[in-house]
Amino acid sequence: MKKMTKDEKLNKLKELLGTMHVPDKRIRRNLFKTSSIRWLNRNLRIRNGEHPDLTEALAIIKSLMRGQ
Repeated sequence: MKKMTKDEKLNKLKELLGTMHVPDKRIRRNLFKTSSIRWLNRNLRIRNGEHPDLTEALAIIKSLMRGQ
């Protein structure tokens, strides 16, 4: 698998979050902020625990949190 840049990760995450139950403000305006990434890491499972793309979204979030 090709290593993704930060921008590619953010775009993929935005695409995945578009199919999940997430407040719009966490996706549209603030996705590039560290606080929103941390919020998603803590809260994404609450309403999306059964979502088929949850694992991939969380992997991207954790990667962004590590700065990779």
